[in-house]
Amino acid sequence: MKIFKTLLLAAVGIVVLIVIVIAIVAATFDPNKYKPEIVAAVKDKTGRTLAIEGNLGLSFFPGIGIAVGRASLSEANSSRIFARVEQAKIALALWPLLSKRVVVDRVTLSGLALDLVQGKGGRTNFEDLAGSTAAGPWRMTLISRFVSPATIGLPAMAGCMEGTPLPLGMWHAAQTAA
Repeated sequence: MKIFKTLLLAAVGIVVLIVIVIAIVAATFDPNKYKPEIVAAVKDKTGRTLAIEGNLGLSFFPGIGIAVGRASLSEANSSRIFARVEQAKIALALWPLLSKRVVVDRVTLSGLALDLVQGKGGRTNFEDLAGSTAAGPWRMTLISRFVSPATIGLPAMAGCMEGTPLPLGMWHAAQTAA
């Protein structure tokens, strides 16, 4: 009985300690300070301009995550907007972090406007985002996603009609001269 009581007190102590650490991090860490670094990293890696108009916020329940207010991403080496979102939330699964793996548990995009275009040469304006097929030093797995409401502009395709409903929004066919 004494062992059970000691184990129970130790477990409660660990939970209280975790709650205190989360409260301290939440009270002292400002993710908005890192906006310029995030924007610069995106520009450096992709040649695209990321504009984060809204605030960044941390979340700790049900998983560790970040919420982003209004943001947009340009096309590569252009000022034309490729994607815009009113709010995005990304949550990581906790257990894989302990084994040094990043697993995106949930991605929620609200107010997504995405302009996917295919030029006459067959190149799309999102090919550069796919990256190489070579495996990198870490692997990211997307378990689930939720998009609401969305407007997605896609190139005209055989059998694809303007306004075809999708589970995540609407198809809007477009073709460019590029």
